[in-house]
Amino acid sequence: MEDRVTYRDKLKQADREARATVVALAVTIVVWAVGGFGLAGLDIKVAHTPLWVICGTVGAWICAIACAVYLDKRVFVDFSLDDEDGCRASGPDGGIEVSDEEGKNRG
Repeated sequence: MEDRVTYRDKLKQADREARATVVALAVTIVVWAVGGFGLAGLDIKVAHTPLWVICGTVGAWICAIACAVYLDKRVFVDFSLDDEDGCRASGPDGGIEVSDEEGKNRG
């Protein structure tokens, strides 16, 4: 008999996702600050554009995308907060394991 996921477990997962999102935001801000302000003293140009402009804009953008992909692949779990079938406790990383309509596990 499988363990059923309680509402409390679902809220814990939602809390885990929120905390990971805040960490991802902090990482993106650090990359933006270091790329923009940290490299402002260098006189390096790429295609007549200062390096700090490229790192402060494109670098932060790429970091944000990388963080979003990581969150999607490793942290976020698609589940409903309502009671429904298909949710089981104890996923591979100790989190919630959710099966989609085809029975494929996600999370």
